[in-house]
Amino acid sequence: MANVRVTIMGNSHSISCADGQEERLISLAEKVNQKYEDLGLKATRVPEVLSFAIISMTLADELENAREELNKLKQNKPQENEDNYTINDGLITTLNTLTKQIYMIAENLKKG
Repeated sequence: MANVRVTIMGNSHSISCADGQEERLISLAEKVNQKYEDLGLKATRVPEVLSFAIISMTLADELENAREELNKLKQNKPQENEDNYTINDGLITTLNTLTKQIYMIAENLKKG
């Protein structure tokens, strides 16, 4: 178990984490600090507990939006086989149409 000292919203905290996760924890603390600044909480002197609550809800909202977007992408993605058939059917139809048009042009050229 490792201990990491991070500064969040101007306050230094010692946090325990699994060995090898120190850099990730530091990076996460930096993201919290960035959100603190982005939301303008630093300039307004909002109480620390309320700032943490606002930051937590904002990050939770971003996470939920990302999950919803991922679910939409998963739902809109046809199964691999269906997707392949859909693409292949479309290609076959297009190729058949083009082939007919080429034959018609060739026949018209023969007729002069």
